[in-house]
Amino acid sequence: MAIELVYAAGYDISVFGIERLHPFDAHKPSKAFAKIVSAFGGARCVEPSGREAAALIRRVHTVVYALRAGR
Repeated sequence: MAIELVYAAGYDISVFGIERLHPFDAHKPSKAFAKIVSAFGGARCVEPSGREAAALIRRVHTVVYALRAGR
């Protein structure tokens, strides 16, 4: 069974190479996504906009979080 993730490639940060100077790993989201996919043998990726993503967010987060996220 494939897991479902709300993910978009735009989660990585890239601003004219400036991200290399920042202590935060700007490509951490895609690295984490790749590790999850390899650990579970695949994943069904859902774009973060739309009803399908909102339903997934409400399944794993509290109502307060979903409301704050506008879902």
